[in-house]
Amino acid sequence: MEIPIEHVEPVQRMLAMGFDRDRSVWILGHTRGNIDHAAALLTDPAYFPPNLETPQFAARMRPVPEVLRILEGHQRAIEAVVDTLALPGHAVPSLNEDDKLQVVQAFNEMIAGFNRSHYHRKYEAGLRDVTLATIKVSRKIPSYFANAKYGSVFSRKMLSMLGLRNLVLAGPQIFEDLKRTLFCSDPHRYPPGTGLEVMRMLTGNTVDLDSVVLRCDDPTMLDTINNM
Repeated sequence: MEIPIEHVEPVQRMLAMGFDRDRSVWILGHTRGNIDHAAALLTDPAYFPPNLETPQFAARMRPVPEVLRILEGHQRAIEAVVDTLALPGHAVPSLNEDDKLQVVQAFNEMIAGFNRSHYHRKYEAGLRDVTLATIKVSRKIPSYFANAKYGSVFSRKMLSMLGLRNLVLAGPQIFEDLKRTLFCSDPHRYPPGTGLEVMRMLTGNTVDLDSVVLRCDDPTMLDTINNM
């Protein structure tokens, strides 16, 4: 892993403190060379995973225009049957396994591109926020409210991308689970490990609150929601 010239001395100091080189380079890049913050992240497992994890689905990504054509074709397939998707016997169209892998890899690229110091500063990322990108595909996403004043803007954007990446793989099955109960909102109507439980685990949300109760700019309502 290449060391930016401005971080050579901080990395040397981190190595002298006994920290791993690659982890030190990575975390110093996300704390703008702040040794105190880097040391806290590297020694506290609550802030930083014990090992850097390589992204799952590390296949070679096709050119971006080709991946976009995959998504556009899938969107047209869904639009063609959208009026019948909720009916019994009509399955939601699903990408083939290779196309799923390509879209997941595209999300990996977006997540890595967003997890940079420029966006950390712009969206006021906290110490924990810079580790969110290490969450692997199909793993649990921390709960959050998409439009509420909770946490940093950076964390909400990152968690949204991580959840959408999971839905590339799990979305069709979640939809079928919901359809079997006529889209019931009672989580107890679903067998364990299906439906709303899986949706919450893989996206951090049970429903898209951004399009339900939070699409408003009334400060009183937003403050009430944020204080719940």
